[in-house]
This record gives sequence, C-alpha cells and structure tokens, in this order.
Amino acid sequence: MVKKLVVLGFELAMLFSLVACNTDSLADYKTTAKATIQAYADAKERDNYSAYRWAEVCNAVAVGKQAIDDAETKPQVDDVVTTTKENIDKVESTKELILPMEGAEEYTVGNGTEANPYVINTRGQLIHFSNQINKGEDNNAYFALGNDIDLEGTEWTPIGILYYKCFNGVFDGRGYEVRNFCITHRLHNSSAENVGLFGRNTGTIRNVGVTNFEIDISWVYKFGFVLSVSSGGLVGSNAGDIENSYSIGNINLEYNGGATITSPANIRAGGLVGYNAGKLLNCYSTVDVNAIYKNEAGTVHTAGLAVGGTVQNCFVTGNVYAEYSSFQSGGSKVFSIGGNWSNSYAYEGQIIAALIHSPCLANDLNNADFYTQVLGWDVDKWDLENLDFINGKYADNKHPRLK
Repeated sequence: MVKKLVVLGFELAMLFSLVACNTDSLADYKTTAKATIQAYADAKERDNYSAYRWAEVCNAVAVGKQAIDDAETKPQVDDVVTTTKENIDKVESTKELILPMEGAEEYTVGNGTEANPYVINTRGQLIHFSNQINKGEDNNAYFALGNDIDLEGTEWTPIGILYYKCFNGVFDGRGYEVRNFCITHRLHNSSAENVGLFGRNTGTIRNVGVTNFEIDISWVYKFGFVLSVSSGGLVGSNAGDIENSYSIGNINLEYNGGATITSPANIRAGGLVGYNAGKLLNCYSTVDVNAIYKNEAGTVHTAGLAVGGTVQNCFVTGNVYAEYSSFQSGGSKVFSIGGNWSNSYAYEGQIIAALIHSPCLANDLNNADFYTQVLGWDVDKWDLENLDFINGKYADNKHPRLK
C-alpha cells in the first residue's frame, strides 16, 4: 500500500511538472508571437502612412497582443498572429512610394570603395544609382562618372530623395556633366521634399556640372501631409560638402496650400542647392529661380546659388523671384543668395534683394583672370578658354567647364 502511494505521489508530481512546463512553454510562445506581430508592423515604411493611418496599424498590433494574452492554446495564438497580420495589411498606405525608375543598368566597373569606386558610364547606370540610394543601399559608397550623361528628358527621381535614405557617400563627377532631366511631380510624402539631381546630401559631391535641367512643380495641400520643398539644380538639401560644381537650368515652384494646420510648408529654392547647411567651394550657378507660395501661412526662401550655409569662392547669375500670399498671418518671404559668404560674387544685372554681395560684371565673367585670380580657381581643373557671357546668360556650351 505504501509502495502504491509512493508511485501515485511520483505520478502526481510528474503531472504537475508537465503542466508547469506546458504553461511556461505557452508563455514563451506568446512572447515570441507578440514580438512577431510587432516586427511585422515595424517593417512597414512608417513614412508611407499618415498619422491617422499609422495609428490604425498600431491599434491592430495592440489588439493582437491582447488577443494573444487571452489565448489558451498555441493554435489559438497562431490564429491571432495570422489575423493580426491581415489586419495590418488592410490599413492602406496614404503616401506615395518611391518607385524605382525604369531603364536601370548594373554597374560594370568598381566595387564602391575609395580605391575602386562604382563608375557610372551610362544613363541606365545613373538611374540604377538613384534607385539603389532610394532603397537605402550603397548610401555610403564611392561613385564616379566616366562620361557625360544625357538623361534625354527623363522624369527624374532625385538621388536620396528621403531624409532617412539620403546620399552619404562620395560622388566625383571627374569633370563630366549630367544633362537634360526634368522634375515635374512633388510626391504626397512628407519626407520626399528634397528635389534636384540629388535629393539630400550629407556626403561629398565634387567636380560635376548639371545643365539644361527643368524643375517645374506645382502642388497643392493634401490632408495629413506637410509638403515642403527644398530644391536646387544639383542638390535639394545639403548638409555635406560640394566642391567644383555648377548648375545651368530653370527652377519654378508653385504651392497652393489652403491648409489650416499648425505646421505649414516651407519652400527653399536655390540655383545650385535649395537648403544648404553644409559648405560650397568653387561653385557657380546660372539659374532662374521662381517660387510662389499661396493660401497658407509658411515661408519662402529663394536664392541664386543656395539658401544658407557656408559659401566660398563662388559666383551666381540668374533672376531670383519669390511671391507669398496668405489668408493667414505668420508667412514670410526671403530673398538671398547664400548664408556665410566669403570671396563670392553676384552678377550685377540680376534681381537680388535683401542681401547684397560683391558684384561682378559681364566683362569679369568673360575674362579667365576673374576665375583664376579673383575666385582662386585651379586652372588645372577648370576650362576657361571658351567663354561667352551676354545678357545675363552664357551662350550654349560657352560656360566655365571642368576638365
């Protein structure tokens, strides 16, 4: 009898142990399941949702986690995970995605290192470059042009259009130009405000020209979005270094707001760089810049070369115009051609208000000595033998070019 009681006691102890193990196992299973649905939501591109829609995603996760806590078996937990993922997928993105441009071609030279940069020789490879950076790939790599690139009127998606997927590498144009691109569309995506050949740069760009480009965008307020724009021919927003570079083209921006929101949009437009928190050295732009902001309290900053930043040994030509009208108070418009300027010049005949910098004349811009002796440019880098500046513009292909 005693033996039977001992055996029975042992069996009961084993049963309680198994129950405890199963309970612990289910708890761990629930922890993993909750982490799974959280990771599934986190993998969504946050910036592709309005605040309201993203709250729906977060609510689906919270409801799923509560249902997992209430589940009594592993199969029930599995069902909750499946249902929660389906509910997350049902929340529609309300922001435009950064779709890859068509016509991309893989690089055939280089591996992206300083010693062996990716070399971009074709239109397709430059498209591939933009696509990769906007996917968040190779953002810190080294790149170089191997030829002049004619984009043939391509509707261009800026290289690093989003703040959190910006260009942070080194791009050396090696004296070549990128020509003939246009940008006519402002995405309904708050972070896609950086507009130019490059969107946002936090790295180094040097030895490149952008010519015959047209940035011509008209956009309107859309619920849930702050649709600011920072636009320049070469870079929309710069927090890095730009050296020995230039832009020749046109920028026209028109925003028709109409929002009654506390975070209005801003326009920053410059011939070479829109918003500049970095440094420009040995650069120029000859770009007409026009920015119009209507029906909303916000700010307009227009510049011949760049809005803000440090500018050294540069010059600018091109008409600069800003217009601001509002049914609300608090708006402003500012004309400028740079921030902290040193040894830099503005063509005397152009429209520049508020900030006056050293003037230069047409005779100066037609004289190689102005570039080498006044600006201090390196004659080994710049071709200054075929200049024709007249009526505020350079004649076709008779501008300072890089060697």
